[in-house]
Amino acid sequence: MYPIYVYARPRALLFALALFLLPHTLFAATLSLVPQSGVYTAGSTFSVGVYVESAKQAMNGASGTLSFPSDKLQVVSLSKDGSIFSLWVQEPSFSNSAGTVNFEGILLNPGFIGSRGKILNVTFRVKAIGTAPITFSSGSALANDGSGTNILTGFNNAQYTFGGVAVKPQPVSTTIKNEPSSVAVSSPAETNIPAETNVTAPENTSEVVEAIQPSPIFSPEFIEMIKIFAKNVILIVLLLLIIVIILYTLIRVWHAVLLLRIKLRNEAEIDKKMEVQMTETRKKLMDTEHV
Repeated sequence: MYPIYVYARPRALLFALALFLLPHTLFAATLSLVPQSGVYTAGSTFSVGVYVESAKQAMNGASGTLSFPSDKLQVVSLSKDGSIFSLWVQEPSFSNSAGTVNFEGILLNPGFIGSRGKILNVTFRVKAIGTAPITFSSGSALANDGSGTNILTGFNNAQYTFGGVAVKPQPVSTTIKNEPSSVAVSSPAETNIPAETNVTAPENTSEVVEAIQPSPIFSPEFIEMIKIFAKNVILIVLLLLIIVIILYTLIRVWHAVLLLRIKLRNEAEIDKKMEVQMTETRKKLMDTEHV
């Protein structure tokens, strides 16, 4: 028995390990950047799409943080057009000083299942030549299983190459953060142009950021849903009130008709009795006259 026990123990361990890894294998989800590579010139803009893939398991939420080198890139804008998410726990935001983009969205039942679910689109402007990786520093993908299981198993990051002469980026957003910003200028070895020192922007110039203010507790979409729900409740209450008034009126009319019928029937019975009495009185008078 002892050799059998020693031989069977590794099998049991392998079986337990397979059971542990099986859900992650079957229900894996990944966050990806599209395109994952490209060559662009300094001063130009390009767009990067953030996508989620969950081909086997429906998911109803995803979040993540993108990191990019702030000396090479700056975010121009974020777009939610075509996103699979209808509600946002945290509105997509970015910080060019920190070199980050953050998002956290959810969608209602039945969730999303597929190989290419768009989350948002990020437009960058190239500040300097060189190479720049854009990576997921954190992320999650929550399964639509009632427990919010995180089924995220990996990231598909991106790396881009920038050539040409670096130019000073221009402010491109309506949201302004009033603090000095520094623009790195390439060395003569990289650009073959006369060397320049770092240029510090004066105060009250823009470093483009979006959603500097903290996200509201409830998103505008959620507030709009509450307004629509309240309007529907008011309409239903008014409809019920109208129905009650109509029923009350019908009951009163029916009651009045019933009382009228009873009154007419009683009057008919009284008339009939009086007629019978008069008939009997006439007969008695006639009998008296004959006698």
